[in-house]
Amino acid sequence: MKSLLIPRIAALICALSMAGTAVLAQTPTKKIASPVAYCAVTGEKIGDPKNAATTKVFNGKTYYICCPGCAPKFDATPAKYAKVADLQGEKRNLEAKLSKINAELKKIEGTTAKTALPEIEKTAVAASASLHCAITDEAIVSAKDAAGSEVFNKKTYYFCCPGCVTKFKADPAKYAVEADKRDAGRVNK
Repeated sequence: MKSLLIPRIAALICALSMAGTAVLAQTPTKKIASPVAYCAVTGEKIGDPKNAATTKVFNGKTYYICCPGCAPKFDATPAKYAKVADLQGEKRNLEAKLSKINAELKKIEGTTAKTALPEIEKTAVAASASLHCAITDEAIVSAKDAAGSEVFNKKTYYFCCPGCVTKFKADPAKYAVEADKRDAGRVNK
């Protein structure tokens, strides 16, 4: 009896392993997106976390820094920049989710789902329009947090890092026009 049982068990194990292989072969693999890093100080998209100039750890969480100019800012007030980075990350996640919802609504309704900003939010957007880097368009928490500023045609432009200040000084007319267009787009949304 034992001699008949062993081959049957072996056959069963073989059959089960082949069935598992067939199921795995039929199961589509999900492509896992690689993480995208953003600067904790400027909010600038760094892309691959390996491209960050440096990282900082605050309360057990790693924050990415885009350039050497941002590291001392983070070190000076890590709680502030960690909170801002966390909120910006949450905002990006919500915006991505809203985009997916709008796309699904568009499929169902056949039109683009529009979300209207209340007047208070439009005013806040207009007020914050000048607090973006004139080069990268990254949000700057406040004028005092900017890495620098330059006045061109009686308007003050702010920058996220010293490299952007240098770039602006090389061709202020070009970058002022680009920054003004982006600011106008934020106000008119």
